[in-house]
Amino acid sequence: MSISSAPDAVLTTLGRGLLGPLDTACAWTREHWDELIDAQEAGLARAAGRH
Repeated sequence: MSISSAPDAVLTTLGRGLLGPLDTACAWTREHWDELIDAQEAGLARAAGRH
């Protein structure tokens, strides 16, 4: 007998309602990825300069 390590997952109606907004957020992130990384790196550089 083998035991599966992956649990079965089922989204509720409420959970399925999040798929559209999450897809939109993911698309926005993909579109702005380089800008996000640049902003993160700039913030880390500023923070490092304060120490």
